[in-house]
Amino acid sequence: MNTIDPRLLRTLLAGMRHGSMSTAAAALGYVPSAVSQHIARLEQQVGTELLSRRPGGGVAPTAGGRAPADVAARVLAATADFRRLADDTARSGAPESSIGVYATVAGRLLPTAPAALRQAHPDVVLHVTETEPVDGLRGLRAGRSICCRPTAICPGTLPVPPICGSAGSTGNPCG
Repeated sequence: MNTIDPRLLRTLLAGMRHGSMSTAAAALGYVPSAVSQHIARLEQQVGTELLSRRPGGGVAPTAGGRAPADVAARVLAATADFRRLADDTARSGAPESSIGVYATVAGRLLPTAPAALRQAHPDVVLHVTETEPVDGLRGLRAGRSICCRPTAICPGTLPVPPICGSAGSTGNPCG
């Protein structure tokens, strides 16, 4: 047996979960014929029917399809775990910054500031959370977050002076 494409496993599980090729296709962002082709290819590779087709496009797992579906779910979960571990390992040691954003600023800050930070410092892992002003100041004072020049980002919208802080460093992140 050749290596099985994980997309085929996701398609099998979606077909079982939704009970319909067309609903599974919509959930996966495929056309129904692609789902049918995925299932047919997977069934050919494993040598048994995994889903029984019903009139009107419905599907149900066959007796021979239940156990492979259970294993497929575990394989996909393990793959996701591996991906998270690999990402965490790649980021280990990477500098992290947390930004607490006031709801009144979020609409203007979020579309541009994180993108600019990522472009200037691609190695930084950025965490953005919505916060109230009092909690944001507490996070800043405790060194858990940074808040740079909110009045410069949204002139006239905040009745507070620019506040700069740095989580975990000694420099002024506002420049």
